[in-house]
Amino acid sequence: MITSNGSYIAAYERGSVDNALPLWASSKENPLGLDENSSQLVKRQDIEGVPGAFQLLDVLSTQECQSFISATDTMGYTEDAAVSL
Repeated sequence: MITSNGSYIAAYERGSVDNALPLWASSKENPLGLDENSSQLVKRQDIEGVPGAFQLLDVLSTQECQSFISATDTMGYTEDAAVSL
């Protein structure tokens, strides 16, 4: 199965509950349509009380965020997690 954005299941990995967790790949370059030439100003905010930690704000545009949300909704979610290292 290939989704509308070109994503497909490349392999399966063993999880703690399910032995067939999908690992997704894409047949397209830049399948989410991220803007490689964005002029958006990214802001750095240090995390108080955590030395060396910081948060980056405004990294993605609203449309880019929606692309991620749509792609992950299509791929689906599971509470299981891969157990291989």
